[in-house]
Formats: sequence, structure tokens, C-alpha cells
Amino acid sequence: MKRRIRKNKILVVLFVINFICLSLSSQNGITYNEFITTIKNNHPLIERAQNISAQGNYLINAARGSYDPMINSNYENKFFNSKNYFSLLHAEVKQPIFTNQYITAGYDYGQGNFLDPSDVTAPTGTPYIGVEASVLQGLLFDKRRAEVLKAKEYKKYYEAEKNQLINQLLFEASSHFAEWSFAEKELHLYEYFLNLANNRYTALVVLSNIGEKAAVDTIEASLLYQSRFLEYQSVKLDNQKMQNKVLTFSWQDELNPLAYDTSLIIKDSLEVYFKQAESLAANEMQVGDWANPIITKHVAVQNIVGIDKRLKGELIKPKLDVKYNFLSSNASPYFTDYSTSNYKWGAKFSMPLFLRSSRNEFKIAKLNYKNSGYELVNK
Repeated sequence: MKRRIRKNKILVVLFVINFICLSLSSQNGITYNEFITTIKNNHPLIERAQNISAQGNYLINAARGSYDPMINSNYENKFFNSKNYFSLLHAEVKQPIFTNQYITAGYDYGQGNFLDPSDVTAPTGTPYIGVEASVLQGLLFDKRRAEVLKAKEYKKYYEAEKNQLINQLLFEASSHFAEWSFAEKELHLYEYFLNLANNRYTALVVLSNIGEKAAVDTIEASLLYQSRFLEYQSVKLDNQKMQNKVLTFSWQDELNPLAYDTSLIIKDSLEVYFKQAESLAANEMQVGDWANPIITKHVAVQNIVGIDKRLKGELIKPKLDVKYNFLSSNASPYFTDYSTSNYKWGAKFSMPLFLRSSRNEFKIAKLNYKNSGYELVNK
């Protein structure tokens, strides 16, 4: 008889264990790696970070656009009292080279009864090719070149900004996930304490009924059970809060968060997260400070301020722009006859007498460069 009772007990225990395993397997489980992958693929802030990085590429393309060839034309005509006073046409293609240097090609046409003699051309017009260049200010460095160099640094800045935003998001998500994992473990522990208190109370009630224990012992056991129950409810509430924080990072796509799921459980353990963090920290410690996106941002800012200082120093120089065009007496684009005998050239010079604006702007740029360097060293 005793063997049969013992066998039945064993069967009941195995049935309960099997039922618990089936119920746990039916619940939705998630690992840390799955959680982070979901964030990287679907979280809207990840897409925002990617857009910040793309902004750097657009800045470079916009800055390089200042080197695109330029086409300009102008036409004027005056006809009065049956007389053609003048007809003027100027069309030109200008290709920037490096800084303030251009290769030009154009066509001039000028005819009329009252036209300035210097504007008169052959009846078929005058094609020309030539060059324009700044030989003092802007010879080696100018605003167009500075904008391209700044755009390259801004690309590095926005790339670091993207990495910083992603790092911050993943750090917060990982912290909440670890807190939830700890809360899950704490909940199981308090559930174990609650079951022990309940078993103790049940046992004392049985012993009290048969006279083995005093009735007052059941009161003490009941109070302990109530205390454990309140602690369990408090931990369960904290666990729910941690789970809610984790669910705020889970999105099914860029616009819709995941539906709330109370059956979600963690497949990993705190020990797994600790080993991952320990391994990652050991690898990252071997990387220099320059790999830190915050440092990268400040280095980019330092370089941008340095480019601005160089440009302000260039603007102190006087301006001397020269241009030289070879003229053709044949308007046909296929049979031009350019020669050194037919040409047009000019020069333009300008310089402020006191240079107060350019000199003081350069001094301000030097101070900004120094301050940016101090900020970089501080970081």
C-alpha cells in the first residue's frame, strides 16, 4: 500500500513538472541579442541617426557643386526710329579649377549704329577662350575650397553624432533589459520565499489541528506569509515596471511599437550579460580614445575652426584678379583661328587701407581655434 502511494506521488510530481515546462515553453521568450537586433532594425531613432549620417554626404555634394561649370548669357537690343542703335550678346561658360582660377570660353556679338567701338565685333561675332585667376588673395585658398574641406569634416562630425546617438540608445535599452533580468530573478526568489512561508503555515495548521503545535504558532506563520505576500507583490510590480520600460524600445517597424505582451519572458540570465559586457569592455579598452565618437566630434570641430582660421588669414591679403582671353576672328566653332595677335586682358586690384575688419576677424578665428583645442584636450 505504501509503495502504491509513493508511486502515485512520484507520478503527480512528474505531471506537475511537465505541466510547468509546457507552460513556460508556450510563453514568448526573448534573448538580449534578439532584443538589440530588433532595436537596430526597427527603432525610429536608429533611422534618425542614419539620416544624420546622410546629411554629411549631402553637405559634401553641395560643397563640391561650387566647382560645377557655370553658364551665363546676356542680350540687349535697342531699335528706335527705324534705326538699330545696338545689339549686344555675351554668352560664356566658366569652369572653376582649384581655388579662384577659371577656364572660360564664350561668344561676343556687337553691332549697331550707335554702339561703343570697343563693343563692335565681326558680323559673325567673336568667339574666345581664356583664363581668370586671383594671384594674391585666393591663389592657394579661398571660400570655395574651404567649404569643401569643412564639408568633409562635417561628414566625420555627423558620422560620430550618429554613432553617439545609437550608442546612447543601445546603452539605455541594455540597462533596462539588465534591470528587467534582475527583477525577473528577484521575482522568482521572492516567489520561492512565498511558497516556503505558505508551506510552513499549512504545516503548522495541520500540526495545530492534531495538537502537536500551539494555535499561536499558526498566527505567527500567517503573519509571516502575509509579509512575504506583500513583498512578493511589491517585487512583482517592480518587475512589471521594468518590463514596460523594455517594451518601449521594441518596435515592429519604424512607425508602430510592438503590442504589449505580459507573457514575455527572458531566455538569458544575468551571468550571460555579464560575460558579454566583460568581453566587450576588454576589447574596447584596447582601442584609443580617438575611436570615441565624442572625441571624434570635437576633433572634427577643431579642424573646422582651423579651416575657418586659415580662410580668415587669406582674406587679409589684397585682391588682384587677372584675366586673359584669346580672340578668334572666325565665328565658326569648327574653324577658329586663335592667335597671340588677337587678345583681350585685364586686371583688377583692391585692398582696404586699414584692414581692420579682416585683421580682427582673423584674431577672433585664432581665439576660437585655441578655445576649441582646449575643449578637445579637456574631453
